[in-house]
Amino acid sequence: MSDGEVRVTLDDQTARRLEDAARAAGRPVERFVADLIADRLDEDRFSEAHAAFEVYDRDGLGRGAKDAMAEFVRRVASRTSQARTAGD
Repeated sequence: MSDGEVRVTLDDQTARRLEDAARAAGRPVERFVADLIADRLDEDRFSEAHAAFEVYDRDGLGRGAKDAMAEFVRRVASRTSQARTAGD
């Protein structure tokens, strides 16, 4: 694994979905997968949840659905933009 190569076996449906997603992003499957993995490893999936819980626990304030949805839309737009830029 020290050379960075990893072999993964996918079922037919997942392989088709992956190929479709890579094609839609305009990138080779290998690059698309590498970017997905790097993005996922860079995510700190729990820090936001912990921070929100700390605010709620301290102040009794939660995050409204509109704010949460706006943040979600912003993140999707950002990732879409990054994917397009990386594919150029």
